[in-house]
Amino acid sequence: MTQPDTGESTASINRRADDAAWPVIEAALRDGAELYRPTRLRCYATRALADRDPRNGRTISEAAVGRMVAAGKLVRVGVDVYALAPPAGGTA
Repeated sequence: MTQPDTGESTASINRRADDAAWPVIEAALRDGAELYRPTRLRCYATRALADRDPRNGRTISEAAVGRMVAAGKLVRVGVDVYALAPPAGGTA
């Protein structure tokens, strides 16, 4: 794997970008948006309920989605579609 001119690995650059985007994406997911994988892309984008929502279309890498699923933050709700996982220990 080649490294950018900064000497930093591509994986660490992508992870930093995902970490920066996550708070906005998480807020959109809390408001009812979902993450979906657009055709022919290797990232996931938000699909908000309102068309004019500025958080619509924010992307996060496929690797980050896998990490979030493994951590229990996201759940799969369809083919290449994820939503925010319900809080642990839910209310009874």
